[in-house]
Amino acid sequence: MAHILAVDDDRDLCTLLKTALERDGHTVETRTSGTQLTDTLCRWADCILLDVMMPGEDGFAVCRRIRAETDAPILFLTARTDEPSVLTGLGLGADDYLTKPFRVAELRARVAAHLRRQNRTPSHKITRGGVTLDLSAKEAGVDGMPLHLTKSEYAICELLALHAGQTFSKEQIYEAVFGYDGTADDTAITQHIKNIRAKLRVAGSRLPMAKRKLTSLRTVLLRYLLLCGGGCALILVLWWIIFMQLINIGFLLPAVASAQACSEARETVAAVTAETFDSNQISDLCRWAVVQDGTVLQTNMTARQLKIALNDFHGGSGNLGYTQYQYDVKMADGSFCLLQYDYATPYADPALRDTLPDFQTCYFVLLAALIFVWLGWQTHCTVRVFAAETACLHHAVDAIAAQQPERIDADGARLREFSATLHAMQTMGRELTDSLQSQWRMEQQRAEQIAALTHDLKTPLSIIQGNADLLAEDALSADQQTQVEAILRGTDRAQQYLAALRTACAPPATGETFSSHTLVSELAETARALCAPAGVQLILNEQWQGTLCAAQCDLLRAAENLLDNAVRYTPRGGTVTLLVTKEKQDFILRVTDTGPGFTAEALAKAGELLYTEAARSDTAHQGFGLYFARRVALSHSGTLRLSNTPGGCAELRLPICEQIEK
Repeated sequence: MAHILAVDDDRDLCTLLKTALERDGHTVETRTSGTQLTDTLCRWADCILLDVMMPGEDGFAVCRRIRAETDAPILFLTARTDEPSVLTGLGLGADDYLTKPFRVAELRARVAAHLRRQNRTPSHKITRGGVTLDLSAKEAGVDGMPLHLTKSEYAICELLALHAGQTFSKEQIYEAVFGYDGTADDTAITQHIKNIRAKLRVAGSRLPMAKRKLTSLRTVLLRYLLLCGGGCALILVLWWIIFMQLINIGFLLPAVASAQACSEARETVAAVTAETFDSNQISDLCRWAVVQDGTVLQTNMTARQLKIALNDFHGGSGNLGYTQYQYDVKMADGSFCLLQYDYATPYADPALRDTLPDFQTCYFVLLAALIFVWLGWQTHCTVRVFAAETACLHHAVDAIAAQQPERIDADGARLREFSATLHAMQTMGRELTDSLQSQWRMEQQRAEQIAALTHDLKTPLSIIQGNADLLAEDALSADQQTQVEAILRGTDRAQQYLAALRTACAPPATGETFSSHTLVSELAETARALCAPAGVQLILNEQWQGTLCAAQCDLLRAAENLLDNAVRYTPRGGTVTLLVTKEKQDFILRVTDTGPGFTAEALAKAGELLYTEAARSDTAHQGFGLYFARRVALSHSGTLRLSNTPGGCAELRLPICEQIEK
């Protein structure tokens, strides 16, 4: 059986824990405060039950202090069920979190499960991703260096290592590691995994993907240029070798063959007349035309070729190509034979020369196609590399936007520059998330403290007011009666403060659809009730009527606060104007007065909680009105603007829902 240490400031609960666990054969020691825990006592315990809310040193501080002294599983027993508290406890190294009230049977089952896991004795080691797990000693290490994991963290690593490649949900991990049927805690698993990843980063461990050698951006671009240039050069060399082989096997004729054929034809036609000319004596590598007295007698040229040849013969511009040559040979009878040839590589087979485009064209077209395909393929491969890297960045941005920096795979990039960016984004995301969580916790704690304070103050205020009421019923002197009345006024004012405080800290109400005219009608009644006793004239200017989608009660109270603030600081005989209008897709409620206006300090700080302007404050002004109005505006994606015209001006602007407007 095991040694169990239970720490709770409630002696009755300690007695309950001792009785329940001793029935399972365990030896139980109880303490009522964290200061009573010594290093020897912590090392003696096989399992520690720890309360959070304790006087002096709380459970979180105790866990932080003793975790370095013991590897025993630590289970928190507390009434604090909020997620930040759970995350804090698990982040400090606790293995489990059990909220009060709890069933004794569940407590005993969880303790037994942790003890079973602690007493397992596997006898081999496994290595995954550079992390070595000693299943016998229940220890982990990275490259020979110990990795300090809690019992729960080690159990999760062991489970994943023994089932490499298998996907587990958080519920499955919880049940497999801790053995609790139907009590999976997603929050606990998430926090444990975050702790594991943080410790792996500190230890310098890398996942298999992260073990890939990082490449610099310069190397990728240089490799791209070398492959493109080298590939094109290789294609040119191979293409030239193929070309020479085609000549060697007789598929092609050398370019000089046409010139030689034309030279032989010149000697032949010079010795004959136009009548004795025999075209069979001329190679088909040449084009010819027999001309006598300006008349073409015979030719194998096309009309276009013949036109070019005659123009060149008569001394004009024949527009011969760069590879075309022409000889005007005088025949024996004074006639002329116009001979043309192309200094190019022809097909050896006359049939191919008649059916296919010239080899020069085919040669360069195919060469250009091969070079284009090679350059396109290399560009595609390089673009894929950059696309994969940018995908990692997009994923990181999405993870940061979702406040889940643990989803960022900082070691997934292959380029050194992108990897550094991902690590920076991971750090930024983690810090941003921590900051937001810390801010949220502070806001929640403040709201809880205010709520608790307002609740606790009700009782003493009721006692004070009740006793003052009883005193007022008795026969009192004039001075005593004045004092009692002062007490009653003070309690009334305190009740107002509490009501305003609860209102200011309450969450925004749910939006609803209503007519703006209904809102204006109610405001008009309130405004008249405020203006009449103060001797202030009210001007109502309703320029727009339509449908709004907002929290009607909150919007009405916000507008009433603006009206009350304006009337309060408008001198007798002054004017308060209530304007309701529309600009583009915004609903505008503007309250102006003929008072002294806002000071520079008020324009900068008005709307902050409990702010009161020294020059405009009185005993009835608590600094909640403009604060509440600003909260209502922000909750509806609107704004509250303060200005001087030169009197005071407060403008509440809210967007109008397009669907409703239609």
